[in-house]
Amino acid sequence: MSESTTTAQTHPYTCLACSLAFTTPTAQRAHYNSDLHRYNSKRRLVGLEPLPPNQFESKLLSNNFKSTTTNINQHHNINKCESCKKSFASEGAYSTHLNSKKHKSIVSQNDHIQINLSKLKVHDDLEGQTKLKKDINMNETNQTTQEIQIEKLIENRIKTAPIIGSTECLFCTSHKSNQFKDLDTLLDHMLKVHGFFLPDQMYLKDKLGLIQFISDRLRIWNICLWCNLGFGGNIGEMNDNFQKQKDLAKIGLERVRKHMCDKNHCKLAWDEEKDRLEYSDFFDYTDSHKPTNNKTNDGEGEWEDESNNSTMEIDSNSDSEELPKAPSFGTTPYELVLPNGTKLGHRSLQHIYKQNLLPYPLSNSDSSMIRTPKHPLTILANQALIPSTNGQIVKARNVGEAKEAGRHIREFRDAKRREAFKTRIGCTSGNNQKHYRDPLLQ
Repeated sequence: MSESTTTAQTHPYTCLACSLAFTTPTAQRAHYNSDLHRYNSKRRLVGLEPLPPNQFESKLLSNNFKSTTTNINQHHNINKCESCKKSFASEGAYSTHLNSKKHKSIVSQNDHIQINLSKLKVHDDLEGQTKLKKDINMNETNQTTQEIQIEKLIENRIKTAPIIGSTECLFCTSHKSNQFKDLDTLLDHMLKVHGFFLPDQMYLKDKLGLIQFISDRLRIWNICLWCNLGFGGNIGEMNDNFQKQKDLAKIGLERVRKHMCDKNHCKLAWDEEKDRLEYSDFFDYTDSHKPTNNKTNDGEGEWEDESNNSTMEIDSNSDSEELPKAPSFGTTPYELVLPNGTKLGHRSLQHIYKQNLLPYPLSNSDSSMIRTPKHPLTILANQALIPSTNGQIVKARNVGEAKEAGRHIREFRDAKRREAFKTRIGCTSGNNQKHYRDPLLQ
């Protein structure tokens, strides 16, 4: 048995800061309160080795500082009365003071004050706890009452909402023309008349449930499907008159229908992720996340190590057929040809590709023959002629008047064209055609 094992068995309690071992836990706890342990703990914080007990004692004797300070503090603490706030030079005077009536009366007064303070503190704590419990109970009661009122208002809103059948159009206001025999006929009608369609129909698992969810959004809460604008008013302003609530709910449905038809908002908000998450319960996209099945050989299993001298036959044709065609260079290294035949030029030749050159060179004689066609009004102005109504031409007094009249005619025609263009664009809004609107562009 080694020496370290014997020491660990005889001295199981150690101090890592001082590198000392003890036989009993009492000696270990007493060591933790000693000056040696505090001194070595400070040395350990700065990365110094612990000081042995003999060196520490010699250091105390050489400085003669610790013992003097301890004696002074002990003497000061012994001859001081905390209750009377007095200090005495000798122990006899201190003992006489302790037996005096004045000291005893002060001590009794302090004890009485301390008892009263403790009682007052306990009383304040009890009052604070009682008040806190009352506040908590009141808040819980108010919160429960508010929740009950909100649930009651929601139930009344659902009861008074108009009913839209599963085969009724969501946007038509006429009750005679919005009845259809099945759901597919209804969707065809809403696509042709209102431009409404269901996105990602290949992943739609509950078509009827989605239509009912959209119907509840319109008939109960009167919220636009595209801009989330509400037309049903505040739920807290509902009164107790049942018939009046039904009339207000019907008016809210008519308002949201008119808004969606006028603004061309008969479509689902599908651009942002939060909008798609609202309808995520009716879709199943697991098929879109399935990994592609790569071509694998049936004989693949375990690989075996072979020697370097073994030969292996490789079928290059089977591998090359599976790989896609890689892009290749064209006639020069600055030209890249894609598999579909498209040619890409290098960015360093960008200034050349941007040029718009004629297909053949022109000589000076040929270029002089090319003339820009003149405007008919310019030709007439050079001859001092002004076009009039019914195709007639009026002779001006000079060329200047003819040019000025031609300028006024051109400006009037340009302004007329601009106004016609604005009118045409204002009447049609891009991709909002009802019959030919692309579902991907919406």
